[in-house]
Amino acid sequence: FMGKKNKILKAAAIAGAVYTISGAAFTGFVLTRAHKHFSKFADWVKGTEPDPPADTSKTQAKSDHIVIKNRDNKPIHGFMIKNPVESDKWAILIHGFNCEPFYMANLAEKYYEWGYNIILPALRGHDHSEHNTVSMGWLDRLDMVDWVNYLVTIHPECQIVLHGISMGGATVMMTVGEELPVNVKCAIEDCGFTSVWD
Repeated sequence: FMGKKNKILKAAAIAGAVYTISGAAFTGFVLTRAHKHFSKFADWVKGTEPDPPADTSKTQAKSDHIVIKNRDNKPIHGFMIKNPVESDKWAILIHGFNCEPFYMANLAEKYYEWGYNIILPALRGHDHSEHNTVSMGWLDRLDMVDWVNYLVTIHPECQIVLHGISMGGATVMMTVGEELPVNVKCAIEDCGFTSVWD
């Protein structure tokens, strides 16, 4: 009986070790810093984007790389595009997994045409973010609240739209579960996930 019990314990220990190692390897592979760049989407943006615009015939918006401190006093990065027409309307456009802020440039261009000022945050583990892992929106939700509070501080009358795609959509859903100022007027989530497992 003791020999059988020892075999079962050994098998369970081996299975547990395999499960733990493979889980850690998978998580490390999937959730480590993303390095893809989608500058081709940002032809209409000039300024701090490293690649020169491909189409110089288009009207271009100027972007400014901005850094604010989040609630943990850590830097979070993003790009601000101010509309030349004075407006209290702001759109915070949130990119998806393995993308960068300027992945949202096509959508940003539409908001810009509608008279919005734009914030394009870099989620954790993406682009200029100093975080080494991706939080799938869970920790980013608090960073989005910090972006909202930043806008309200510098523009108290601002009216804010949160708009995210994929992991950015999930981030929007998680953000609206937090306490937000009345300045947030609308939240749009496009194909966010219902759970990390799904």
